Amino acid sequence: MLKVIFNSLAPIAARSQSQMRFAAVYQAVEAWAASPPANAIATAADVDLDGENEYILKNDRVFALFEALGG
Repeated sequence: MLKVIFNSLAPIAARSQSQMRFAAVYQAVEAWAASPPANAIATAADVDLDGENEYILKNDRVFALFEALGG
């Protein structure tokens, strides 16, 4: 019997993909640090490349990133 597994990655690919997600988040933080907004801004964007939007709250001192279930 043939067993078909969907949405799975090889262990080495899964590890590198998780690191790329962190790199994408760090890129968003770096862009904020380079030019922080003067006023508070709330946006939704897929920052960690998982296919779902995260919620971003930012001003000139704080960058907060929240997922739908946690932060």
